Amino acid sequence: MGFMDSLKANLKNAKEKIDETAALDRSLSNKLTCEVVSGANHIFTKFFTMGKTADGYALINRKHKIKIITCIDYSETTIGKSAGKKVAGAVVGGVLTGGVGAVVGALAVGNNKKNTVKYDKLIAVDENGYTHEVILKPALMQRQIINNNYVN
Repeated sequence: MGFMDSLKANLKNAKEKIDETAALDRSLSNKLTCEVVSGANHIFTKFFTMGKTADGYALINRKHKIKIITCIDYSETTIGKSAGKKVAGAVVGGVLTGGVGAVVGALAVGNNKKNTVKYDKLIAVDENGYTHEVILKPALMQRQIINNNYVN
């Protein structure tokens, strides 16, 4: 008899948990799925879903209640020379002046190659007061949606 009572209690608890999760999903508005480029942690996993709660906070992956501070434009720039131009400069410098000329030729030749990649940077505070800065892969209107719908 104890086994059956235990089984009924477990089934009841499971059903209550499913109902609770469904109610939470219905209560969240403005759901948004994001991809993290850098800064992933226990709250902001590589891919996370964010929904807005009735009290104006964001709920991350149905677990972590956070306050979104802002989402800003963020870009990273790398500068370098193309490998082909460096090799050509080294060959010409080496032929004309020897070994030292090869080094100087490799450094002097070619235009700098500038590469800029744009991201969205999300800044939020979790329920423990810790600030999180996460770099998000940009998506269409993502930054505007976050700033218009999630920032308190």
